[in-house]
Amino acid sequence: MVEQNVRLAVKYAERAYVMDKGQIVHEGTAQALREDEALLQRYLVV
Repeated sequence: MVEQNVRLAVKYAERAYVMDKGQIVHEGTAQALREDEALLQRYLVV
């Protein structure tokens, strides 16, 4: 799934990737993404 709504995507995903300017800057579990406040603030601003 490719989704820009982060809350929806991590609700259903097992793995998550975050891209910035065409480069993957995060790869891991959706749980890890939900728990990484710095990553959320920097790239996702949820």
